[in-house]
Amino acid sequence: TFPIEHGDAARKYFIAAEIYRTCDWALLLQDHQTMRWSHVVPQVLVTAISGVRYEAVYFLPLLAFALYSALMVWMLRDRLDLRHQLVLLVVLFVEPTALTHTGQLLNPPFGVAFSLLAVIALLKSADRGPVWLVVSALMFFCAYGSHITYVSFAAGGLLWLWLHER
Repeated sequence: TFPIEHGDAARKYFIAAEIYRTCDWALLLQDHQTMRWSHVVPQVLVTAISGVRYEAVYFLPLLAFALYSALMVWMLRDRLDLRHQLVLLVVLFVEPTALTHTGQLLNPPFGVAFSLLAVIALLKSADRGPVWLVVSALMFFCAYGSHITYVSFAAGGLLWLWLHER
């Protein structure tokens, strides 16, 4: 992990700790950084479990990064042999933006993980019914909660749904 370089990431961590201490959920409404509820609220849960410890700031971003890396390899497992899967994992782990955001409460690990989960749920909805469609919508909403730009990932899912259900 990298040291916390962005004040925004530290602010989200401190807001989550303060919400845990005071149970004042209005703290989420302070500014556009604290309103990123899809990673501030889970950080409150991590703080509740681990206590207010500086190491806790690393858990969620690392988990989200590991989740979307595993999802990428899992989704491509039929199309890539083992050698290419390993190359994909290496590229994911050394890509500078992903690597620096992995150790901080920033948007990319969360937005990408939620978007990938939404796409997987959307693909499952074709075979397994409307529950997966609701799960997909929830994951797209969580991606939006990470940053509004992740709403653009929903466009592909909606286009697929429109073409599939046509």
